[in-house]
Amino acid sequence: MPAAHPAFTGIHNENEISHLVGLEDADAVAALRRLEARFADRYPWLPSARSEAERALRLSRWSPFSVGVVADVLGAAAARLMRSEDDVVDGIECALESYEEALSRDGGESTEDLWNTARRATPTPKAEEHVSGKLCGAVRAYFRGD
Repeated sequence: MPAAHPAFTGIHNENEISHLVGLEDADAVAALRRLEARFADRYPWLPSARSEAERALRLSRWSPFSVGVVADVLGAAAARLMRSEDDVVDGIECALESYEEALSRDGGESTEDLWNTARRATPTPKAEEHVSGKLCGAVRAYFRGD
């Protein structure tokens, strides 16, 4: 930004702020954030202008999913749409429950994934890295729809 930019020289008039809002530019949004931090008490409308600039920036960079992507998602029976952090946590929980069921269902054979079972020795847990790898694999497989 040039040194004469309002972010560096203060607010001269509302037209400069309107100009920044209309730029749909990350530098303009950053400038408005700095102005808001410095002058919000004197200009209580600055947060609204900054918010409007952020929205304009997001909308200027947004593009819809292609028809092919939408068709792929709709056609994938096992696909999962993640809309929030809670959806991700729910997915991880389901993946781990599925892995737990697989351990029980396989008649105990899969327990060797998690335990060292040498003959005539007491079973011991496998290394944490190995177990973590197995659990991460189960979660990845769940989200891929395997």
